[in-house]
Amino acid sequence: MRTVQLERLTVADARSKLDALFAGLPKEQQPTYVALEETNRLTIAADATLIKQAVSFLADLESGGATTNPGDASVALLSLEHASPESAIQACQAVFTPRQAAMVKLVPGPDGRSLVAAGPAGDLDSVRKTIVLIDRPSRADRQVRYLMVDAVDPAIAVARATRMFETATAGDPLLEVQSDFDLPSRRLVIEGTKEALDSFEKSLAAAEATVEAKTMVRQFTVNSTAPSRLVSSMSTLSKSMLKPRDGSPFTPPTFEAVDALGLLVVTATPDQFVTIDMLLTTLDRPQPGDVTYRVIPIETSDATILLGRAMAAFDRQASVLAEGELARPEVSVDSVAGVFEVMGSTKSVQAFERSLSEARQLLPPSPVSRMIAIRQAKASEILMPLRVMIETTVEVGNGRAITPPTIEVITPTNSLWVRGDAAQVQSIEAFVRELDVFEPADMPPLRMLQLAGSDATQIARLLTSRYDARPNDIRREQPVRVEADASTNTLVVTAHEAVFSEMKEFVESLNRNNETEAERETMIFPLRLARAVDLAKALGTLYPEPPMPLDTRGRPLPHLRQPREVFVSADGGTNTLIIEAPSGRKSSFEELVKQLDRIELPPQASLKTWNIVRGEGSQIATTLENLARQGVLSRPGMNGEKAVEVTVQFEPRSRTLIVAGDELHIDVELTAVR
Repeated sequence: MRTVQLERLTVADARSKLDALFAGLPKEQQPTYVALEETNRLTIAADATLIKQAVSFLADLESGGATTNPGDASVALLSLEHASPESAIQACQAVFTPRQAAMVKLVPGPDGRSLVAAGPAGDLDSVRKTIVLIDRPSRADRQVRYLMVDAVDPAIAVARATRMFETATAGDPLLEVQSDFDLPSRRLVIEGTKEALDSFEKSLAAAEATVEAKTMVRQFTVNSTAPSRLVSSMSTLSKSMLKPRDGSPFTPPTFEAVDALGLLVVTATPDQFVTIDMLLTTLDRPQPGDVTYRVIPIETSDATILLGRAMAAFDRQASVLAEGELARPEVSVDSVAGVFEVMGSTKSVQAFERSLSEARQLLPPSPVSRMIAIRQAKASEILMPLRVMIETTVEVGNGRAITPPTIEVITPTNSLWVRGDAAQVQSIEAFVRELDVFEPADMPPLRMLQLAGSDATQIARLLTSRYDARPNDIRREQPVRVEADASTNTLVVTAHEAVFSEMKEFVESLNRNNETEAERETMIFPLRLARAVDLAKALGTLYPEPPMPLDTRGRPLPHLRQPREVFVSADGGTNTLIIEAPSGRKSSFEELVKQLDRIELPPQASLKTWNIVRGEGSQIATTLENLARQGVLSRPGMNGEKAVEVTVQFEPRSRTLIVAGDELHIDVELTAVR
């Protein structure tokens, strides 16, 4: 921001001239102005480069407007590097005074990169100054580059490169570069023209070559092994741990062993010695066979107390041995994995494992936690009675002093959160079952629902699960208890009236589903040829009663027996067949009866008696029976008809012969016999 005192120009004229000068810039990059008309001052807010141009431009206008002797007429060719001739002419004419506008002529040069100016020499100087201000690279010519500084000390390299670049460019505004350096990521962001950025990169490369790592030499004493055995491991591990992950330059440390003195000579940078010291401390140990590493589960909620008691027991073992014979192992606690990490000599680790086993016996059993759901009562209402029962009855025994259990009410789920000793929690669960009941006055009446075909045990389990899923308040307002009687396949229900009605409707729908859904019908079939009694017997065999189901032990289950689907009976007097079955099967029974009704009824037998005067009546009866069996006493059946059955009997007292059969043939045959 810069405030300019105007002498000859007014604030309004100066502002209009500046607007015309910077009209080619994007709107967001154009300067902003604050006019102080009382003191004829103009405050300009913009980039430092634009402010410098504006101040120089206003100074030129102030001096140009006061020129009274512009000098002799002259013609000049003004070269342009960045601006076009048209934009240069427009910018110059915008700042001309009325006299200059009349005296100075500007035309584009023949090469399209110059300007031909004609006018007084003093005015041409003003044109040259104006062109210097506007003939600058546009914003679009500027570039942004991202560079990674590979020097050992990137901050020093960037500082040196900046000084070298500024010295080389000597403050040329066309070669200005804006930079932003992020030390942790070693990233340098530079912005400027292509020529300026290329020059800065060259300066940065030269600066990086001048920055070298500072190294120093230190000696480390090796106690447990020969230093030469550690050179290879130290070199490999140090390179792996110290090498930068961002690809920046890296000078690895060097190691030299002096076995005669037990020394390891290290050459490295100061910041590398911290890691090298840690590596040497880790590797300067006995041979691998003498070192043991164990991962031991903690198995308790307080690892600190357990570790303290284990170490105390270990120290008691070490105190009876020679000093240094049983050194403490290194033990760390991994609370995330729930383990002890133990490393030391094999003898020390084994002694620690024994000490840890003894320390576990000194710890009380770990408490257990349990969420107990309250089904019938309200959790907050049974809390106080539950505490009383716990204080008076719960005993753990075993001579242990235990901490009272903690019980919290979880209102949203109507549950109790219990934490304490396992024996305590087990007793509390039993107490909760005793307290989680309805008040006798609130219990609904006891009712029974008979199931026709479904299994009462399964249905009771289904209904219990269904109604236990209701919200707590509704369960207390409308209590439900469902039990099954397997012997009678009956549900014993204790439920609120509204719930019982719903449950009863559900059971009735189950019973209806077990029945035949089609309507049943009684069908009557008069027979013309077949005997209704014989046909009813045959159909009864075809549609028997379903068998009795048995359980796994072979016991009958009459409540699961399916009802008989078809009932068949006959009226012998009218020779009519009566069938009771589903209506949908009527057509099939009609077709079946039609096929079976093909046997004609036997003719009605005639009964006649004869008085035997001569001869032996019993022999005559025997002779007639033999003739009847041979079919002589009756005519043969026609078209599948059955012949008339003939029976003969003799009554000796009255000497009467009784014959039933075909009337015509009986008369003929008996006449022949007589």
